[in-house]
Parts: sequence; C-alpha cells; structure tokens
Amino acid sequence: MPQNPIPQPNNKNASLTEQSVRDFIDLQKEELRLRHQENTLRQLELQHSYELSKESLKQQGEYLKAAPRHDFKNRTILIAFFIIIFLIVAGVLVYCIKLGKEEIALRILEIVSTAIISAGGGYAWGKNKGQQKEQSKVEVVE
Repeated sequence: MPQNPIPQPNNKNASLTEQSVRDFIDLQKEELRLRHQENTLRQLELQHSYELSKESLKQQGEYLKAAPRHDFKNRTILIAFFIIIFLIVAGVLVYCIKLGKEEIALRILEIVSTAIISAGGGYAWGKNKGQQKEQSKVEVVE
C-alpha cells in the first residue's frame, strides 16, 4: 500500500506572535462572557415563563371553580323568563275565557303552541347539527 508523504509544516507562516496569542485569548474571554450572559438571560426567561404559567393555571382554576355558579345563574334566569312568559299567556287565556271569548283564547293557544313546537324543533335541529360538526372534526391519530 503506497503511503502518502506527511506534509511538513511551513514555519514561515505558522509563527505565532505574542500579540496574536493575547488577541486570541481576549476573544475567547469575550466569547465566554457573552455565553454566560446568554445563559443568565435564558434562566431569567425560563423563570418568568414558569411564573406566568403558574399564574395562568391559578386563574384557570379560579375560573373553573366559578363556572358552575355562573351556569346556575344563567339557567335560573332562563327558567324564570320562561315561567313569566307562561304565566302571562296563562293569565291572558283565563281572562279571555272569563269574558266569554273562547275563540280568541283558542287562537292564542294555537299561535303559542305553534311557536313552541317551531322553536323546539329548530333548537333540536341546530343542536344536532352542531354535534355532527364536532364529531366530524374529531380524528384518530396513531
């Protein structure tokens, strides 16, 4: 197997002066100082991110604790609204019957029942369509 000759260093260009060595050492010191500053900034950034995440989780926990009260309040207001509407319609129907205007009472009952059936059907259709959209977005990833 033929051997390649080992190149001999060129002593003319390879001579290092004392000043070039000092410059190299100074550059290395500066680089180490900059790396230390970068590491300090990264640690500070990580600490701030940790504190922000911890505060965010705390806020989410408080929100989730308050959510059932908020839902209960909304449902109570909605139920109260429907009860008031029902009482008003029932009062009008009773008043019409007492005056002897059964035809008007039947017409009001017909309009109200049609509105209730239409609203219930629309709600059920919209609710079912919303669930279908949510189900179509779900994908199995393996």
